[in-house]
Amino acid sequence: MRKNPLEGLLLISKFLGYDLSGKDDLIERILKHSSFEYMKANVTTMEKESVIETGPNAEKNDRVEFFRSGNTGGKNDYLSDSQKEILKNRMEEKLKGSDIEQFWK
Repeated sequence: MRKNPLEGLLLISKFLGYDLSGKDDLIERILKHSSFEYMKANVTTMEKESVIETGPNAEKNDRVEFFRSGNTGGKNDYLSDSQKEILKNRMEEKLKGSDIEQFWK
């Protein structure tokens, strides 16, 4: 999906049962608003207190960044091997038989 966002968008819309044929303006807006650069620049941050206190030094008005770097493969920095295996199995189960399954492998 990062290599070809349009192809990814069309596959996802098909999977969800939504036909984007002939809706070029809508496709253009979706691609613009779903790009990492746009979302990172326009994200509404959450206050930590509305999610979970992160420790004794958590400030009431601290902000949480929703997006990290936008690169693929970041799970290796954050998940243990067992967590990655659980995620892999869950995604295979949920996507089995769909057009999107090929992108998870």
